[in-house]
Amino acid sequence: MIKTIVIALFFIPFVVFIGWIIIVASGALRSERQERLSPTTYNPNRAYVNWTPGDGWPRGPFLYYECTQCKGTVPSKPGTPSHCQCGNLFADRERIGAKDETKIRLFEERPENNPNPVPR
Repeated sequence: MIKTIVIALFFIPFVVFIGWIIIVASGALRSERQERLSPTTYNPNRAYVNWTPGDGWPRGPFLYYECTQCKGTVPSKPGTPSHCQCGNLFADRERIGAKDETKIRLFEERPENNPNPVPR
């Protein structure tokens, strides 16, 4: 009887600990998967700006627009006309626009966080 109690005292915390590890690991994997699928995935090289198309389309050397449909990016000051993969977002030297403006996000590139910056 005493042997059973001693074994239970050591075995129960071990089982609880293993169960806790499984729950934490599955939660971490689930949140990682959600982060990959989310349009608001964190990227240390991007600082997203609160912006609405009604405020105008800002331009700058480190400002880019991102289409949330296809994840394509377009610079705010393109040298040549460019557009995202799905064709929702377009920009040229004079204008920037989108077919569906609600699916566009503005971000500022942070070159100081980028270990391999793209030469311009």
